[in-house]
Amino acid sequence: MTSISDEIIILGSAGGRFHAATQLRSTGGIILKLFNGKYQCHLDPGPGAIRDLRDYKINSRLTTHIFLTHAHTDHSMSIPIIIEALQKDFAYHEPRGCLIAPTEYLESGELNSYYKNLLQTIISVNNSNEYLITEDFSIKTVPTNHGKLQNVGFIFSLKYPQRDFKIAFTSDTANFPGYTSLYRGVDVLVANVLRPDNSFCRGHLCVEEFIPLLKEISPKLCILIHFGAQMINPISGDRVDDQIKKIKKAVGPAIQVIGGKDGMHVPFLEYFEI
Repeated sequence: MTSISDEIIILGSAGGRFHAATQLRSTGGIILKLFNGKYQCHLDPGPGAIRDLRDYKINSRLTTHIFLTHAHTDHSMSIPIIIEALQKDFAYHEPRGCLIAPTEYLESGELNSYYKNLLQTIISVNNSNEYLITEDFSIKTVPTNHGKLQNVGFIFSLKYPQRDFKIAFTSDTANFPGYTSLYRGVDVLVANVLRPDNSFCRGHLCVEEFIPLLKEISPKLCILIHFGAQMINPISGDRVDDQIKKIKKAVGPAIQVIGGKDGMHVPFLEYFEI
């Protein structure tokens, strides 16, 4: 078993307007702790993020990087308060943290100069580029199919002493030519799958669309998140577990499939010989 304590923490396993507004499941994003706490990344801090950090006892001041895939409010709404929350004190004497976000968002004025000035570093990203964050941590942006708003997926490349390791975050996207080739070879795939069965939604994936893609990508570990109202609602209940069973049956035991839940810790390296 690895002695490295790296983990993915799912603050919010849901997405879309229904959950953003009701918080039946949270839309607070994901925390990624890397290299035994050297880096703490917060990906897509949507509505509920600051509450989730408090409830799950995660110290926001340890956050080193904030990542944004796109500027829809269920992904971006809490960015300003997260920037404030990572400061050492509320006097804001020293800029802290790094924001990595699409160029369109950074140039839109949605995040004003007050918040930008609280950050030590801002990295503007575009599709299909590579960015060196530190000597042991780099990212690659990948395209999506999610409408006109600029939106990127992220592949994190991590240099552990034993071997290199890749974690991919798909963001919201429908399938498109070349989708699977972008993610082939990743160790962990964190995929946004909005709807159950064959319930099509433009710009997103449903379970039956996702199954053949997952088979082709074939990561060792797949974590599903960003569940919408058809997955979880007060009338028909929570369908996530049934949909995960369906995916597992279709892809077989070679791929470990996890349905994300609010507050879930996934010590991902334990699934690998590292």
